[in-house]
Amino acid sequence: MRKCESQPTVVQQIIKRAEESMTDVPAAGREDGYRLYHGRRVARLACRLSRRENLCPRVDCMVLAAACLFHDLGKCQGHDAADHGKTGSMAVEHELRGLVNPRQLRGVRQAIYWHNKREKSPPDLCTEGKLLQDADLLDHFGAQEVWVTIYSAAAERQPVSSALSMWKSEKIRSWTDYALVNLNFPTSRRAMQKRLQFTRRFFWQLQREEKGYLY
Repeated sequence: MRKCESQPTVVQQIIKRAEESMTDVPAAGREDGYRLYHGRRVARLACRLSRRENLCPRVDCMVLAAACLFHDLGKCQGHDAADHGKTGSMAVEHELRGLVNPRQLRGVRQAIYWHNKREKSPPDLCTEGKLLQDADLLDHFGAQEVWVTIYSAAAERQPVSSALSMWKSEKIRSWTDYALVNLNFPTSRRAMQKRLQFTRRFFWQLQREEKGYLY
């Protein structure tokens, strides 16, 4: 991707600042450090999507890395239930001071602002923003969805049946429907289908074992 090879140390500095800002921020129903771990996974997913979709020549890796790592910064500012995309797009300027130029900062802010407003995104949303949107959605499904569902139930000292109820809830069905119609790239849609298939198989088996079936 553009400028990755020429300025790798800047990307490392962006990663370091994300680690400093987001490692200790609590997230309800999640493991310690979740905001940072989620941001890292989203950044890696976005890079892989960029390569699969042959978008690398159009992508500024510093914009993409910063947007992915800090996309939930608004939640870290204590506005978890508010418009964290808007809050994060304003707060990120402080985090990136001295690391990116004004054009790159505009790209980061645009990507963060629109990452949670997929159905309202402007047609000219930057490529980095579209990659962030898809990578963020993907990280909430598949094995990560299994992990979060079971972790949340266990953290509340709830039984297996509680995790199954969470997964089968109307909230999860609506979230899945939303994700399926708001992905930007064919690669993302294929990956989502594979993740959903895995999750369904896992919880189907978990439900059978919880009921005492042999297999």
